[in-house]
Formats: sequence, structure tokens, C-alpha cells
Amino acid sequence: MNYKDLLKNIDNEKDKVYLIYGEEAYRIDSILDYFKNKLEPAFRDFNLTVIDDKVIDIDRIIENFESVPFMDKNRIVVIKSSEFFKTGTKGLAKEDEKKLLAYLENPAETTIVLFCPPEVDKRSSLFKLLKKNHCIFEANKLEMNELKLWCKAVLKKSNTIISDLELESFIEKTGYYYKESGKSLRDLENELVKISALYQKQGKITIQDIDLVILQNFENNVFRLIEDTFSGDFKKALIEFNHIIDSGESALMILTMFGKQLSMITKYHILKAKGYNEALIAQKLSVHPYALKKAGIHSQKLKYKEALVLLNLCLDTDYRIKNGQINERIGVELILTKICQRIKTEKPSKVFA
Repeated sequence: MNYKDLLKNIDNEKDKVYLIYGEEAYRIDSILDYFKNKLEPAFRDFNLTVIDDKVIDIDRIIENFESVPFMDKNRIVVIKSSEFFKTGTKGLAKEDEKKLLAYLENPAETTIVLFCPPEVDKRSSLFKLLKKNHCIFEANKLEMNELKLWCKAVLKKSNTIISDLELESFIEKTGYYYKESGKSLRDLENELVKISALYQKQGKITIQDIDLVILQNFENNVFRLIEDTFSGDFKKALIEFNHIIDSGESALMILTMFGKQLSMITKYHILKAKGYNEALIAQKLSVHPYALKKAGIHSQKLKYKEALVLLNLCLDTDYRIKNGQINERIGVELILTKICQRIKTEKPSKVFA
């Protein structure tokens, strides 16, 4: 189910039980607010219950489910605990699970139950029942077109206009699609507020303005360094590397990021040779399609064997640094240099060329 269908489902009151989960916490909070706004404001506190207990009292929870709303047509019970979705000995007691599943087979007409756990085990009996009988929405990171529309909507609130070129530059530099960055819509919203403030002063937004807004964010600098390195732009990569290290950050962390990118490139080559398409490769590697797209572009500049040699060199350098055989900064700078040199000397490659 996509986001628009979910909102239609909520508006039409088609279901009384929902599972809302995923990595995009900002969107989950927005959905919860959407539900809460359906309640009469004057009586909202009486008709909204949030349960986040690690110790589960199933009888008390079902009692909440079965309580009638006060001066409203519905009440909402939000359950944030992951305990309900665990399996085996970590999950609910068998008797408690039976009681919960029995209720969900025939839920009360006047109570909306929202499960919003941080983690979900899809093997659990509860997940299987919800998938079969009720509504599930997984709040993943937004796709590029959807994200651009969302950004423009945020900027529109302050009458800020931005071109697609500048917006794509902004998204790229935030590192939103990189798994390691942990960036969410909430982080992007904070950055967009800064951009809006600049727009109010200048009447326009340039790529240089975006660089100024995002420059101080260490994680963004690292992703910019990776992009410059794997594009073969040695001069820019070296300046970025020195800036990061001079700011007091660890060169070993940068080495780890280089290693992860090289690992993704080698796996991309292997899976592409097996006939996997981009969507299947992204699923197989558990990365966002946008991050995979970048790895695919980099794989055109690095043959499989070259990427593998560089990956092994990263591992060897990591070992030598940790054993005091080479200076940390010098070791990682050498890796950066070798990647750039290799990309500069390679012609666009075919898989396993």
C-alpha cells in the first residue's frame, strides 16, 4: 500500500487495525498525527491511549481496545512496543497471543488500533494475521520524485522557490539515500528551513548556497568525499579528505566507508553478471535504489577485478594501521590516491571485464 492509498483508507474508515512501521520515523509520526486529527479536539485526551510497555499486560490492553469512546465516534489505541512482533521465547506467552489474535479477528467498531513498533519480525503470528486481514504500511525512504515533491512542499510554506538542479544537488549532498548516514525527512526539513532563511535574504538559491548550508555537516562531507573519490576527482577528494581529518575525525572511519563502497561495487558486478536487474540487486544488498545507482555508475569506471584488488588493499591497510605498521592518515590517503588513479586509467568496464 502506498502513502496516498493509506490516507484514503483512513479517511474512508475501511479498517480498524493498522501496522505502521519502517525506517522513516518522520513519516510514521505524520501518519499518527493524521489519525489523531480525526478525533474531536476537545475530547482527544480521553480517546487517545499510547502503550509503550516492555512488560505486556494483555488483559489491560484488550480492555483498552474494548473501551467505548467518550463524546466521539472513535477512540485510538497506539501500541509502540516491538514485543508483540517477536517470535519464540522472546515473543508473547502463548495464552496472551491467543487472546490478542482472537480480538483482532473481530475488532471493536469504535476503536482504531495502531501498531507502530520500531522493529517487526515478519515471521510472527501477529504480522501474518495483520497482513492477511488488516492494513500494513511500511514507511521506507521516499523515492526521488516523491522526495522532490515533498521538499518543494516544505519550501512552499515559506514561499521559497528552488530549481530542480539545485534541489537534486541538495538531496545528493544530504546523503539521504546512503544507508550509513541515517538521514531522515526530519533532518532534511531542518536543512530546508536554513535554505528558506537564505532565500528570504537573497531572493534566490544557488548550489553554492546549498554547499554553505550543508558544509558543516560531517556526514555529508564524507559522502561528498566518496563521490569525489569514485568519480576520480583527486584534487577535490584530497581537499575534502584533509578538511575532514583536520576537523578531528578518524581516517579509519573514512577507510571503512571506502571499503563498503568497494564491496558494493564488487557485489554489483557479481549480481549483474548473474542477470539480476537493478531492483533485485538493491533488494539483495539491502540498499536504497539510489545508492545502488551510484555504485552502478562507479562500477562502470572500476572493473570487478580492480575493485576487488582495492577492497583487499583496504583490508590490508586497516590491519597495518591497527598494528602500528603505517600512519593512519597516510595509509588512508594512499587508498584514496590509488582509487582515483585506477579510475582515471580505466575505460568504462563491462561486467567481469
